[in-house]
Amino acid sequence: MRSYKQGDFKAFEILYGRYSGRVYGYLKKRLRGPEIIDDLHQAIFLKLHEVRSQYSSDLKFAPWLFVITKTSMLDFLRKQKTNTAKHLEYETELANSTLHTEVPAFDIAASGLSEKDMAILKMRYGDDLDFDVIAKSIGTSPANIRQQISRVVRKLRKLVGQNEK
Repeated sequence: MRSYKQGDFKAFEILYGRYSGRVYGYLKKRLRGPEIIDDLHQAIFLKLHEVRSQYSSDLKFAPWLFVITKTSMLDFLRKQKTNTAKHLEYETELANSTLHTEVPAFDIAASGLSEKDMAILKMRYGDDLDFDVIAKSIGTSPANIRQQISRVVRKLRKLVGQNEK
């Protein structure tokens, strides 16, 4: 890993050869569907490439890789659960709606938000970006972004509640 971190891409091939099967087996025991497993397997090694500069030679490589693997899998499952819930909620809303042309409450309420608030919400929920990514793009800390999003969501709930009365 030290060699790969320093730019030796042949070292990546060696790491991939040694650990690819173990990562795949880990995913196969915990997930269903070869397409999902293959996609996530690929995403894990892409993530390894992206965070290679964060590797500390004080750490053993295998446990570090499996932290990435487990985190990636849990993030995937969380997103899948959220997307499924959002899809079901949207289908239920459409089924219960008599007019499909009505303006959703979110659009009405969003008109009461600042451009910055809308941009943060779009990055978090529209683009499904992590707090770290949003923080880097805005130039603040992830904790600050979490707090800002929380405030915007509370404000949005209040605005939606006012428009429903």
